[in-house]
Amino acid sequence: MVTTSHSTDRETITRALTVGLAAVLIVSLVGVVALAAAPPTTTEPTTEFALLDGNRSAADYPTELAPGETGEVWVEIGNHEHQPIAYDVAVAWNGTVTQTFGTTLVAGAAGQRPTRLVAPSDPGLYRVTVSLSGNASVESMETRLYVDVGEEN
Repeated sequence: MVTTSHSTDRETITRALTVGLAAVLIVSLVGVVALAAAPPTTTEPTTEFALLDGNRSAADYPTELAPGETGEVWVEIGNHEHQPIAYDVAVAWNGTVTQTFGTTLVAGAAGQRPTRLVAPSDPGLYRVTVSLSGNASVESMETRLYVDVGEEN
């Protein structure tokens, strides 16, 4: 059998194209599997932070307490930072921190925690600030409410 250089060139080109196409398919398959195993994040990292009343709504906060009386609020945190975050919460009456606590949430998790607000012994209008902080990627946040501590409520 006599072969010509034309048919040999064609076979070489066909083999090269076949090998190249197979390589492209393998690389594409690896890329699809990698994306399926670890999809890219599609949202901006954020943290949700809310203060809820004792019924876990935003309608009936304790706004009047007698000295030493206790009111209840719930602190709600939602972690959308795409990584686990250790959060710190501080409660302050007129700038004086009266309690702190921490909680760690995995990415995508949310949590609520009851927090007791014990009114100071001195009557007056108090600004109660609840502050949230986390690691360097979390912007510190705060929310507040005003509580009138009176003689008789």
